[in-house]
Amino acid sequence: MEATIEAVQWAEQQEVDVITIHHDYIGISEWATGKWKTNNPITQSYAAFIRNYLQWVKFNKVAGHTGVEGNELADKLAGEALKKLP
Repeated sequence: MEATIEAVQWAEQQEVDVITIHHDYIGISEWATGKWKTNNPITQSYAAFIRNYLQWVKFNKVAGHTGVEGNELADKLAGEALKKLP
């Protein structure tokens, strides 16, 4: 969710017309579109933010851990970031 928020903020600063978020966790798009309930403050905050941008943010669900270019790198970077948390 945080990576999606950061990507959208970056795209807005760059005045990008349309951005496609490629994700392997279905919740990224389902919370954004209201198909899933937001049951905690983290998902509620994410949904409230991203819903302001749905007119130019598109979502593309990709299979996880199957060699999709970019997705494997994203998983690796996320894992490294988690290791740095206290």
